[in-house]
Amino acid sequence: MYRRNGGKYMKKLQFVLIIVLGVLIGAVLTAGWNLTDHSRADDRETAVSGDIEALQQTGRAFVSIAKNVTPSVVNISTERIISEDSVRENPYHWFFDDDLFERFYNKPHGERSQGLGSGVIISEKGYILTNYHVIRDADKLMVKLSDDRELEAEVVGTDDQTDLAVIKIAGRGLTAAAIGNSDKLKVGEWVVAIGNPFGLSETVTAGIVSAKGRNALGLAEYEDFIQTDAAINPGNSGGALVNISGELIGINTAIETRSGGFQGVGFAIPINMARVIMEQLVESGEVTRGWLGVQIQDIENDQMMERFQLDSRDGVIVTSVYSNNPAAVGGMKTGDVVVDINGQKIRDMQQLRHLVAVVPVGQLIDVTVVRDGKTEKLSIRIGRKPADLASLQGNIAPTMSTDEINLGIHVQELTATLSRQLGYEDEEGVLVSQVDPDSPANNAGLRSEDLILEIDRNKITDVADYEDATRHIKPLDDVLLLIRRSGSTRFVVIKAPK
Repeated sequence: MYRRNGGKYMKKLQFVLIIVLGVLIGAVLTAGWNLTDHSRADDRETAVSGDIEALQQTGRAFVSIAKNVTPSVVNISTERIISEDSVRENPYHWFFDDDLFERFYNKPHGERSQGLGSGVIISEKGYILTNYHVIRDADKLMVKLSDDRELEAEVVGTDDQTDLAVIKIAGRGLTAAAIGNSDKLKVGEWVVAIGNPFGLSETVTAGIVSAKGRNALGLAEYEDFIQTDAAINPGNSGGALVNISGELIGINTAIETRSGGFQGVGFAIPINMARVIMEQLVESGEVTRGWLGVQIQDIENDQMMERFQLDSRDGVIVTSVYSNNPAAVGGMKTGDVVVDINGQKIRDMQQLRHLVAVVPVGQLIDVTVVRDGKTEKLSIRIGRKPADLASLQGNIAPTMSTDEINLGIHVQELTATLSRQLGYEDEEGVLVSQVDPDSPANNAGLRSEDLILEIDRNKITDVADYEDATRHIKPLDDVLLLIRRSGSTRFVVIKAPK
């Protein structure tokens, strides 16, 4: 009996223990869930707090940039008296379509005209870097500093080929901008533009680097612009483009616009390019550029690449060589493809022109060319670029070395009279008298009055040479022509019809 009662007791005890254990487990699980919810909430609060802190740090960076750089950026106001010779179309119409620049143009003779722009102090001695178009033809220059001082400035030197100028003021306590390295700039980096758009001084805008190496904009002879979406408006010309460290990496120059206002595309001259010009202007008041003495063109298509036996379209074709000039003396020939200068690979014409322009006159450079499919090494001593290139047009070195296939070309002999009329004195070749519409020649861009100098690297001196050269052309051949037009020489590839 005792054993039977004891068994019942034990069962009851086990049942109670199970219930207690269940309650405890439930409490622990509930507490765990609550802890998880609290933990997640804490994580969310931490994440939001971190994002806010990151934004605050970015904001503080912009505040610091504005505080440190603004004293180096100045307002430039210009004044001039309109003369008969100075009334002309504004060349920056499509880039700054506003009255700040129109004030300089189309005014009655004798009227005073005013303009506004920006500049950057680059030396505590008072040197200021700006755009040439900001101060061009000005009779009087006034500079307003960030502390509201107004000082008259004088022009130290200008360079219209890069749209840069250096002016100077006499003042104390000037803050020079820290100069950066624009070659290290990467697409996507933060940049800040500071200037005086529409006369509103010390305006700061931010954006990113949208692209590098922009050219063919028609703003200057030498173009290698930084493109940015930082707001650049009329009056910003000559102002500072700085990186996130507050270093000057560009001189704001223009915007692409049809409305006169900013549309997300602004351009700045890289400071590494500007610094070379600036140093020469400060030292001598003028710019001296390196010179090879050649005419060049890009490798425009795959057919041209194949005809010159190249592996890629990188490189620059030499279309003519000026006799008694550096390239001719150094052994360069028409038809050479320049692929390397001093160990730097050459991509296109713009890069080659910039590289050569900054080489000191008299310095030797190592040039690698591809000639008839083989690599050649040349050593060329850089000369000084002539001020008047037109005077060299009659000094082209002799070049290296219709039709049954129907390229659509009609030619005639180059007579003495035609040579004088068309500016082909001292040239040999055949004159294009007509190009058939919708023909292979027309599609390749050949025009009447072009002078054909070569066909497939064979020299053409008369119609007999032309007929002999075209007789060997087969259907679908890529025919390589060297032509002369408007004082320039270039290669053209024509695809022969089936």
